[in-house]
Amino acid sequence: MKIELTVSAFRTAYSGASLFLVGEDVLPALQDMLGNDIRFLLLGADGCIYSAGEERGGLDTRRAPVGMAIGVRGMLVGKATHAAAKAWDEHARRQQMFTPAPIRLLTGMKGRMRLDGARFMLDCKTSEAADLQAQMADKEAGMSYLRRKNESLLLNLEKARRMIRGAGFGLQHIAAELPVGDETVGPGGTVNTCHFSQFLPADASGLWAVALYVMSADSETASPDGYLEVRVLRASDGKCLAQDAKPYVLSKGWLQFDLSGACSAVFGDAVLEVSWSSDADNAPLLALAGVDADRFGDDAGQTLALRLMKGLADPMGDVGTGDGYDLSPFRHCPVAPHVLRRRAAWAFGDLLTDIPYGESLVSTGADGDNWVQTHPHEKGPSGVKVRGALAAGVAEVSISVLTDHESGPNCLYSILAVEHLEGEDDAARSRKVLACLAGNTANQDNGIHAAQAMVAPKQTKTLTLNLEAPLENRADLYLVVEVPGGKATYGWCRWSGLEIGLEWGALEVREMPTPSNSAAALRMRSLKFPALAGRIEFVSGAKKLDELSKSLGFSPLLVSEETGSLQTHPLQDGLSAAIFEGGVPTTTLRVASEVETAHDAAPAFLYVLAVVSPSVTEKARAIRNVMSRIDPQNPATWQGINGRKTVQWQAKVLYARQAATIEIELALALDAPGDAVFAVKPAGQSVSYGWCRWYSLNITTAPETPLLAGPVDHG
Repeated sequence: MKIELTVSAFRTAYSGASLFLVGEDVLPALQDMLGNDIRFLLLGADGCIYSAGEERGGLDTRRAPVGMAIGVRGMLVGKATHAAAKAWDEHARRQQMFTPAPIRLLTGMKGRMRLDGARFMLDCKTSEAADLQAQMADKEAGMSYLRRKNESLLLNLEKARRMIRGAGFGLQHIAAELPVGDETVGPGGTVNTCHFSQFLPADASGLWAVALYVMSADSETASPDGYLEVRVLRASDGKCLAQDAKPYVLSKGWLQFDLSGACSAVFGDAVLEVSWSSDADNAPLLALAGVDADRFGDDAGQTLALRLMKGLADPMGDVGTGDGYDLSPFRHCPVAPHVLRRRAAWAFGDLLTDIPYGESLVSTGADGDNWVQTHPHEKGPSGVKVRGALAAGVAEVSISVLTDHESGPNCLYSILAVEHLEGEDDAARSRKVLACLAGNTANQDNGIHAAQAMVAPKQTKTLTLNLEAPLENRADLYLVVEVPGGKATYGWCRWSGLEIGLEWGALEVREMPTPSNSAAALRMRSLKFPALAGRIEFVSGAKKLDELSKSLGFSPLLVSEETGSLQTHPLQDGLSAAIFEGGVPTTTLRVASEVETAHDAAPAFLYVLAVVSPSVTEKARAIRNVMSRIDPQNPATWQGINGRKTVQWQAKVLYARQAATIEIELALALDAPGDAVFAVKPAGQSVSYGWCRWYSLNITTAPETPLLAGPVDHG
C-alpha cells in the first residue's frame, strides 16, 4: 500500500507536536470525544493522512513521507483503515524508531468504541507524561552538574586571580635576562647590519615588553628622522603580533619596547626582529649578550643582550569586564578626590584682565562630591592649578573629564605639566601655560608638556598626558578648559579620577650590568621536553612503565606536545622518575628546570632534580637510594652529593598550582656526559592529582678549552 500525506497534514505531522491518527471510519464515533483539546489527523483506507475537514484532491496535493513523524502517539482505526495503519507501522519500523506508535483497533457498538478509544488515549498520554518527567529529571540532573561545574570554575577563576596577584604576575616582571657583552650589532657595529632576527630565549606566553641595551648612541648628532623598530613574530607562521619603534635620539642604557599586543596572542617560540631605518654613522648600536646562544638566538648562535618582561592578563579580561590587570609600562597611583579638591586653586591669578574674578569660575561642590569644576569663560581659558602635584619621575598623568549638562557647549579640555625650572616663579609658569594655549610652541621644549581633547556634553572621556621621558623636576599640574564656540552657558566642566603613572620600581632597582668578556662566554642551552621525547626514559625501564600503566589506568610518565611539558606522576609504593641519558655535558656549570603542580586539588609533592655520573651502572638503584635519603619534612636533606660523589641532587616541595625553578650548581666531576633525572614523590600520604610537570631544561656550560696540537712525530 502506498502511504502519503496531504500538504496540510505534512506540515502538521512533522511539526513535532503530539497528535493521534484517527481512522476515517471511526471518526463519527469519536468526534464528540476528541473535541478541540486533542490534536489529530485523519487516516484514509488508501493510506493517505489528511487534516479534518480537508478535501483530498489529486496526487499533486500529496507528498511522500520523510521518515516517520515523531509526534504521533497512537493510531485509532477501524476495520476499513486497519491495513493502512499497518502500512504506516511498517514504515515506522523501517525507520528504526525507538518506540513506534501503538495501534488500537476499535470494534463493536459506538459506546464501546468511545470507551476503548478514551482508555487508549489516556494510556498514551500517561506514557507521554512519564517520558516527559524522565526527560525533565535528566535535564535537572544535567543542570545540577553544570551548576556545580560552573561554581567550581568560578572558584578556580578566583583562585587564579588571587594567585596571579599574590605571585606578582599580575604586574610586570623580568622573566629572562641575558648579560651585556662587548660586541655590538647595527650599522657600523661588530655585526654590521640594518636587520637582526633571533629566537627568544624563553616561552613567549605573557610577553608584553622587551628591553634592549643601547651600547653607543649620540643623542645630539642623531638624525631625528631615523628610528629603531622592534617586532615580535609567531615562529609557526611568521605573523607579526606586536611592534614598537623609537627614534634615533637615544641614550646609553636599557631601552624598553612595548609589545603588549602580543601578551595573549603568542604561545611557545617567538622571533624578535630589530630593524634600523637607515645606516647613518650616528645610528644607535645594540649590545650583544655575553653568552653563546644554543636553541635560541640567530643562526650564528648570537643573541642580543635583552630583558624579557612578562605579565599575565586578568582571566576575565577578554570578556569585557574592564577590571583586568594593568599591563602598561607604568604603575598607576590614584590621587584621593579630597586631595585634588583641597589643593586645586585658580590657575592664572590676575594675568587675565578680561576675567577679573576668575576664582568664581572654580567650584569643588559639596563634601560628598569627588570632582573639581572649572566653568569656562567666553573671554579666555579657565582652569585650576595644583602646585607641585607631580614629583620627579612621573611619566604619565590621566584624569576623567565630563561636561555634566545636556545643553552645555563643546569644550576643549587641556592637561598640562609645567616643570619647576631655575629662575621661574608661579606667575612665569602660568604665563607659559597661556602662551602654550594660544598656540605659541616656543616653550614646548622648555619644561612644559600638554595634552588636549575636545569633549561633547554628557560625554565622559579620559584625558592622558604621556611624557616622552619621566619628569626630571617637580612640576605643577594645570587643568584648563576653553570654549572654541564662545558660548559658555551650562559649562559644568568637571575633573575627577586623577591618576599618576610612575615607572615600575622593579625595573629601576637593577643597576647597569658590567659588560662580560666575550672571549670567555658561557653557553646556555634551553631544551624543551617534546623535542627530547625520544631520549626520555622511565628509570625502572619500559617494561615496568607498561605494567604500571596497565595497573593504574594511566601512564606515570608522559611527554605532552600540548603543554610542552614532561609529566611524572608520583607513586605510592614505587619510584617515579624519568632520565635523560647523556644530556649533561662535561663542562656543565648549572642545571635548572621549571616545575609546577598543574592541578588545583593536588596535595604537596617533592620534586627532585638530579645529575648522575656516567660511571654509575645501576642507575635505578642509585636514584632509589638517593630518594630514600630525602625527607620532605627535613629541608636539610633536599640537596647534596652521595658518598661516592656520583649523584648530586636538589629538591623542593611544591603545593597545588605552585610553580618554581629547581637549580643545581654542579659540583660533580664528569669525564663523560652525565644523566639528568627528574623524580617526584609524595610529601604526605596522597598521590592524587599528581600532575607534576617539568617545563624546560636549561643547561649552562663553560667554554671548552681548545686543544693545541704540535707537529706529528712520525719517528
